Amino acid sequence: IEIDLAAGTYTASQPEAEIRALASRGVGPTARLTQPSAISMGRAVRDALGVPADAARFAWCFPLGAEASVDETWIGYFAISNPSAAFFIFGGFVYLDAAGAVLCAKALAKGASGVASFAAPESWRGP
Repeated sequence: IEIDLAAGTYTASQPEAEIRALASRGVGPTARLTQPSAISMGRAVRDALGVPADAARFAWCFPLGAEASVDETWIGYFAISNPSAAFFIFGGFVYLDAAGAVLCAKALAKGASGVASFAAPESWRGP
């Protein structure tokens, strides 16, 4: 994944099979991303999520093809086929080093149990 912070976009070039599958349905490999923010999670959470130790910032990458008209059934099956497909269909996070280079990308994907699971509720510590 390459990011263009000035344009607020990212472009995916890998994995090629998923990029080709999307292209065959008129979905291009470029979409918007948020401006990067500093990482505030602690070491234990970073380790549990597989966020590299040298990651300094993160950004949300919006789904590819938000403007495309693609068959919803195909999208549904494609999205659960692998984590890369889930990233392209649902969006995901990219983690950047201090210089702004992409270190890794993370997507929400179906777990082994087939259902989403969450930790216990916590009180909101708002501003």
